[in-house]
Amino acid sequence: MRSNWTTDLDIETLESRRSWAILSEVQSVIPFHVERYESVLENCMACPSSVKTGDVTFATRFVAAYMFLKVKGCRPMTYQHLTLRMFESAKRNEGMVDQKIFKTAKKYGFDSVYFDECSIEILEKYITYIRPLLTPTCEYVLVNRNGKQFQKLTDLFSVLVFEAIGKYIHPTRYRQIIETESSQVLLPNEQKWISEDQKHSSNVAHVHYQKKRSREVEIREDVCACKN
Repeated sequence: MRSNWTTDLDIETLESRRSWAILSEVQSVIPFHVERYESVLENCMACPSSVKTGDVTFATRFVAAYMFLKVKGCRPMTYQHLTLRMFESAKRNEGMVDQKIFKTAKKYGFDSVYFDECSIEILEKYITYIRPLLTPTCEYVLVNRNGKQFQKLTDLFSVLVFEAIGKYIHPTRYRQIIETESSQVLLPNEQKWISEDQKHSSNVAHVHYQKKRSREVEIREDVCACKN
């Protein structure tokens, strides 16, 4: 059972399933889609009655993916439960939102999200010009075609990522990518900040470290053996 667990979480195995990417690949998702999003936004501002439902859905996917990738790669529930009032408070609170609804809230208490000026501008335009076309019936920022709270943010993110890079990357996998790459380039005390910010412990990063450490031990053992 342990063997299956480490194999399933091994990066090489995930890569063979097209379920792993390097960070720079995932970061190319927004640039890949931004031209279409800006076109949809322009249409919504100029002639909202002519905008197709599919374009509005795409715009919602884009904003969700943007928040995951540019604002912070955190839990889907953080954005799923983001309300208009919370976003307005962020503009008065130097861009900070302290979200309290996510699966590990009992352990961490808050999942704080920081919106910089660019993020605030993008979200504000979405709320002003695109979101109303979904005829919202709730106060949540991200709503579905029925105007209700969007429940499947993982799908929103995954669809746009696949269209851009052809790989199956969901939000949890993205957090694992961040944590794994951080373990390679950051000092241990710096990497702890990344792990805590992800609000979970990445088993993929742990398995990656185990393999890396095992290979390092093998190489050093071989070098030492040659000295005998």
